[in-house]
Order: sequence, then structure tokens, then C-alpha cells
Amino acid sequence: MAGTTEVRWRENGEPRTHTTTDGTAFVRELFARHGTGITDLEVRRTSLEETYLAMVARSESEVDRDPARSEVA
Repeated sequence: MAGTTEVRWRENGEPRTHTTTDGTAFVRELFARHGTGITDLEVRRTSLEETYLAMVARSESEVDRDPARSEVA
């Protein structure tokens, strides 16, 4: 999750979504390929809060799977 970008757009009226680690490069390539066929472009980067919550959830699930870690926690 950390460092990902979600790109949403419409291509000839059809909704599309793509997740990437380099949103800028993806959008440039998208316009190079499809030009004016792209509308309703939205680029959303993962927020610091979302990254933190994902890390906490991952850590908690590791503790749940490994009893030895729960004793330390």
C-alpha cells in the first residue's frame, strides 16, 4: 500500500482503474496512447494515514498468527 497511486479515468465512456507505484509515468503513457479519448481523470496517492493503518493491521495480523510474538507484544 505504501507508495501506491490509484488512477481512475474514463476511456471512450468506459470507467477504468489502475494502481501503480509511478502515477506520473502512467498518466503520461495513458495520454500518449489515448489522447483525447481520456476523460474524468483522477489521481489519488496513498495518504500517510492509510499507510500507517495498513502497517498496524499487518503487524497485528502477524501477532495473531505467531503466538511467540504476542508474548513480546
